[in-house]
Amino acid sequence: MLTVIPANVDIATQEIIDFAAELDPAGDRTLGVLTQPDLFDPGTEPRVVDLIEGRTRPMKLGWHVVRNPGQQQISDPSINRHELELNFFRTKSPWNDIAEDQVGIKSLRSHVKDVLSSLVGQEFPRRLVSLSLDAKYGADRAFDKDPSLRLAPTIAARFTSFSDDIGQYGQEFAFSSPEDPGLILEPIGWRSSRASHGHSDRRAKN
Repeated sequence: MLTVIPANVDIATQEIIDFAAELDPAGDRTLGVLTQPDLFDPGTEPRVVDLIEGRTRPMKLGWHVVRNPGQQQISDPSINRHELELNFFRTKSPWNDIAEDQVGIKSLRSHVKDVLSSLVGQEFPRRLVSLSLDAKYGADRAFDKDPSLRLAPTIAARFTSFSDDIGQYGQEFAFSSPEDPGLILEPIGWRSSRASHGHSDRRAKN
């Protein structure tokens, strides 16, 4: 998330700062960008520098300062935008005291590229697994209206239910064979108890 603020306003009163803090309290996903550094009010230098260097409103992705050319400079093909911006940050105070990797559109572009590459590296494996499961176990539109029909969650739910039933009701049973279908099916534990009281199993005789 980019938080873009012009340098010629009272940064403390900008709603976008509060909005970003609300959506990203830890500051993990927010990148701050300060524009129009050539228009900032004299006397506000300390507050601006404190913001950029992370002493106020710290963000893990940091702050960047960029200077866009004016309309007259844009219309002049002889002006090199990068050189113009670079010269400004090298010669104008307090910007010439800020680290070079925090000023200029070129450094911002490089930083955004690194951030995106890192996020892709973290999210791609998880996304790949999710897409693979969807493709194999129910990505068909027929399941959209009834997600419970999807195979993977259905199997997981049945395993859980089966495990719970075994834990609560499970017993050991003696089973008959097809050749001897007359065997009365009873829990082995119960049969042992019946035998100790003089009872015996009954078999159907053909």
